[in-house]
Amino acid sequence: MSFINRMLKWPHMAPWRILLLIAAVLSAASLKGQVTETEDYQLVPDEADTAQLNERLRLNWQLEGIAAAIESGFLEVADTLVDRLLQREDLVPGVRGAVLNHQLHIALIQGSFDDAGSALASLQELGIGADPLSRAFYFYYNNDLSATEDALAEIPDDPGSPDRLAWKTLLEGLVLSRKGEVEAAFKTFEEAEARTSNPLLWDQFEVIRLREEMNTGASDETTISALRESVRSMRGERGGFEAARLLAIALARAGEPETAIEVLNTQLTIPGLREFNLRSDFLLLMGLIAGPDSPRGNLALREIVGSEARPDLQSVALTLVAQSVVTAEDRRDILNEIEEWLDRIPPHPLADRLLAYQSYFLSLDGDFEGAGESSRLLLQLYPTSSFAANALRMLAYTSWNQSPPRYRTAADYLNQLRQRFPDTKESLEAGILIADCYFLNGDYANASTAYGAILKDLSDARVPGIFYQRILAEISAGQPDSAARLLDEARAGERLTDEALWRAEWNLLDSFRRQGSIQKAFERIRVVLNPLSGDISGLSPSLALRFRWLEARLTLEAGPPVEAIEKARQLLSELEQGSFAGLDEELVSEVRSHLLLLQGEAEIAAGQRQVGLETFASLRETYPDSGPTILSYLVESRSEAGSDNLVSAQQNLVSLVDRFPGSEYAPIALWEAALNAEQRGLNIHLQEAIGILERLVNRYPSHELVYYARLKQGDLARRLNDFPTALLLYERLLALFPNHPERYRAELSRADCLLAIGSNDPARYDQAAVIYERNCLLPSVPLPVRLEAGFKWAHALNLQGDSSGAEAVYWLVFERFVEDRDLSQAVVQSAPGRYWLARTLLELGDMQAQKGQVASARRIFETVMQKNLPGKALAQTRLDSLQ
Repeated sequence: MSFINRMLKWPHMAPWRILLLIAAVLSAASLKGQVTETEDYQLVPDEADTAQLNERLRLNWQLEGIAAAIESGFLEVADTLVDRLLQREDLVPGVRGAVLNHQLHIALIQGSFDDAGSALASLQELGIGADPLSRAFYFYYNNDLSATEDALAEIPDDPGSPDRLAWKTLLEGLVLSRKGEVEAAFKTFEEAEARTSNPLLWDQFEVIRLREEMNTGASDETTISALRESVRSMRGERGGFEAARLLAIALARAGEPETAIEVLNTQLTIPGLREFNLRSDFLLLMGLIAGPDSPRGNLALREIVGSEARPDLQSVALTLVAQSVVTAEDRRDILNEIEEWLDRIPPHPLADRLLAYQSYFLSLDGDFEGAGESSRLLLQLYPTSSFAANALRMLAYTSWNQSPPRYRTAADYLNQLRQRFPDTKESLEAGILIADCYFLNGDYANASTAYGAILKDLSDARVPGIFYQRILAEISAGQPDSAARLLDEARAGERLTDEALWRAEWNLLDSFRRQGSIQKAFERIRVVLNPLSGDISGLSPSLALRFRWLEARLTLEAGPPVEAIEKARQLLSELEQGSFAGLDEELVSEVRSHLLLLQGEAEIAAGQRQVGLETFASLRETYPDSGPTILSYLVESRSEAGSDNLVSAQQNLVSLVDRFPGSEYAPIALWEAALNAEQRGLNIHLQEAIGILERLVNRYPSHELVYYARLKQGDLARRLNDFPTALLLYERLLALFPNHPERYRAELSRADCLLAIGSNDPARYDQAAVIYERNCLLPSVPLPVRLEAGFKWAHALNLQGDSSGAEAVYWLVFERFVEDRDLSQAVVQSAPGRYWLARTLLELGDMQAQKGQVASARRIFETVMQKNLPGKALAQTRLDSLQ
C-alpha cells in the first residue's frame, strides 16, 4: 500500500501514525548492500512495502546486469544500461555513485576520455570516490605516468577478483610500454591475458594493447621517410608488408590517418598479402585507425569476422564491431549479420560467442523471448563454452523480465550457474539473486533460508543489507518469533551496525503494531532493553536511546497519554543530564526533537492543550527547521479540527506551507486544509477547497497527491451541481494518469457524473453502464468497488427502462460475490463491501417479491440476515410481509 493510499485510508489517524507514514517513504537504496548508502540515517526507518521492495530488487538486477556485461566485454550493452539508470531522478547518491563508477570504467576501456572526465566530475560533485583502478587508468590515459604509478601502488596485490588483478597487471604493462621497456611490457601483457579465462575480456586487453602500440614509438619525418623507402624497395615481399604496417601506424600517430588508410588500401590490393596470410592483420589495423564506428573501419572489421581469418583476429574484430553498436538501427544491422554468420557451414569458429552477442542485443531491444532462445541454443550446442555462464545469466534475466515475471524459473537458471561455478564470486552473486527471486515470488520461508545460507560468505559491508532482507522474509512468512531470534543472535555478534539492527527491529515491531499486537511490540522492546534483568549494558547506547523513544511512542498509541508524557519527560531529562554522552550529537538532537513532538502530542491528547502548545513552541524555537517541528503544525491543526475549530486548523496548515514550501509535508498540509474547508460545508467553502487543491497541483505537480487532488476537485464540483466541470476534470484525470493503480476511482466518479446528467441526455446512462460493467468484472479492482460498480450498473440499466437487464446484473453480483464462498468471506470483512452487498440483495429481493417469486425473495432476504448485513431489520420486515 502506497504512502498516499494510507493517508487517504486513515484520515483521522493518530499523529504518531502520520509521523511513521511520512517517514516510511522509501529511498531507492539497494536492500542488498551492493552499494554504499550515503544519505543521513533517519530515526524512523523505512517501512517495508512490497511494490517498493520489488523496485529495489529490480534495481539490484540492473546493477548486476551492468557488472556482468562489463566483465563479459559487452560494453555497449553495459553503457546502455548505465545511461538508462542515470536518467532516473530517484537514485540515491550511493547508487548513482556506483553507476557512475561503471560509466567511468566503460569510458576508459572504450578510450572515451571526455566521457571518463565527465563521470569523474560527477563523482566529485557527489562526494564519492572513484574506483582506484579506474582512477589509475584515467591518469595513464592523461599521460601522467607519475600519478599512474602512485595510484597503482595504492591498489593491493589482491584487488578483489581475478579480473581486477588482470586489469591491474595490464596497466602495469602499459606503463612499462610507455616508459620504453618493451620486453618487460610484452611479458606483463602476456601475464595479464593469462590471468583471465574470459575470452571477451582477453579481447578487450588485446584491443587496448594494439591501441597502445599505435600510440607509442617514433613518428617523425625521418622515420616515415625511411619506412616509405622500405615499402617501395621491398614491394610484394614480407619485409615490405611489415614496413607498410609500421608506416601506417607511424602516419596515424603523426595525425595523418587518411594517408595511413591509403597505404593500407594499396597493400590490400597486392596479391602477395594473401600468400603471407596478412590480409586480416591489415584489415584489423584499418579498423583501428579508421575507427570501428566509421563505415570504412566497420566494413573492414566485419570482413575479418566473415572471412577465414585466424579465430583470434576474428574475435578481436567482433569485439570492436560490437563496441560500435549504439542505436537500434545498429542493433538490427548487426543482428542480421550475426544471423548470416551463424548460418555458415561448417559452423563459424565463434558461433558460441555470436549466440551470446545475439542474446544480449535482442534483450536490449526488449525481445526477451528471442534472447532466451539464443541462450538456450548456446547451452544446447556448446555446453562447455566459456560463454555458458553468460547464457545462464541471460536466461535468468529474461525470465525475470517476462510479463508476468517468472521468478522461480530465474532461480532455477541461477542454481545451474552456482553448480557450474561453485565457490566463486559468480556463485555468491547468484545466491543473492536466487533469494531475491524466492522473496518476490512470495516464497518467503525459502527466501529466508537462501539469504541465511549466503550470509556467512559475505563481506562485512554487505551483511547488513542481506540480513535486513532476511528479517523481512521471516516477517512476511508470518514467523516473527524466528525473526526475533535471529535479531537476538545478531546483536550478540559483531557484523551488524546499530543502524542495521535498528532498521530490522523497527520492521519487526511495526509488523506487531500492524497486526494490532501492541502488547507483543512492548514485550519485544523490553526484551531488547533488558537482556539481563534490567541491565542494558549489552545494548549499545545508540540502540538503547532509540528503543526508549519508541517505547514512549508506542505508549501514546496504546496506553493513557499521561504515561507517554512521563516517559518522554524522563528521557528528555536524562538527555539533559548527559546520560547518553558520547553519542553522535546529530542523533541526540534528532531524538530530542522527536521526544518534544511526542510530549506535545500526548499533552494535547490528555486534555492539556495549552501545555502541549507550549511544548510545541519550545520545539519550534530549538529546532526551527526540523521534521518534528513541521509535524507539530500538523498535529496542532488536527487538534483544532477535532475541536471543530476548522477555520483555525485550515489557517495553521496554510501557514505551514507558506513557511516551509519545500517541505515534503507541505502538499499534505494543503490536502488537509482543503478537507477542512470542505467540512465547513457551505458552497463558498467548497469553492475555497477547490482553490486550495489547485494550489497543491500547481506547486507540487509531481507529488502523489495530485491524482487525488484532481479527483477531489471533481467530487466538490459535483457537490456544487457543476456536473460539466466535474465531468471534464474526471476525463482529464483519466487522460493524465492512464495507468494509475486507483484509476477505477476516477472512472466510477465519471460514471456517477454521467448518471447525474442522464435525465437531460439518456445516452449518458448507457455510457455510465459500460463503465460500471467494466469495473464490476475487472479482477484487479478491489472487491468492495466491484460490488459498488455492480449495483450502479444495474441501477443505470433500470434508469434506461431495462428492468430485466438490471435483474440479470443483480443475479450476476449475487452469484459472484455471495455464492462464491471465498469472495463472499472477503467482501463481508469490509464496511463498504457489506454496505453495497446489502443494497444489492435488498434490491434483488424486492424485484423477486414483486414478480411473485416468493422462494427466491426469501432466499435473498435470509442471506442479508445470515451475513448480518446493514439493513437486516428491513430484510426481516420484507420476510414478514412475504408470510
